Amino acid sequence: MRIKQTLFTLLLLFVFSFSFGQYRSSIGGIFGKEGYGLSYKQFIQPEQNIEVNFLYRKPGGGQVVALFQFFKEINNATLHTRNLSWSFGLGVHAGYWQENPLGYKTGGNKSIGVDGVLGLEYYFGVIPFTLGAQLRPYWEYRTNTINEPQDYLDISIMIRYIIAD
Repeated sequence: MRIKQTLFTLLLLFVFSFSFGQYRSSIGGIFGKEGYGLSYKQFIQPEQNIEVNFLYRKPGGGQVVALFQFFKEINNATLHTRNLSWSFGLGVHAGYWQENPLGYKTGGNKSIGVDGVLGLEYYFGVIPFTLGAQLRPYWEYRTNTINEPQDYLDISIMIRYIIAD
């Protein structure tokens, strides 16, 4: 337990010691097929960020998703903007929920998995907000899920407030 706390503290110090990118960090809401909740993004290099999403997962559970992303600006004269960016990356997730989609109590289901991510984000600039969308294909191992359908693709939108520019 003490090793986990030390590693977590070192990770936080590492994440907050950099200040690059269009903005440094943002926080907001994420709304997707797999659930909705809180989303936090922190740049660690000019074109690299870490994103953590805390989701309420239907029915009756939660999920934490951690993603490492490469972030690229789209500089296109046709679009007349430099505030549009795309991202791609990898991550992991873990979750817990009480019942299956059909409403039957199952005694607690757990999942753990790996994720890919492809995203698009618009930074408003004049107001401190971003609007984004993500496709997140994933594979996961689940417990207590006999005959439960799995989709392996989450689609979500995010709106975040820039907390450090």
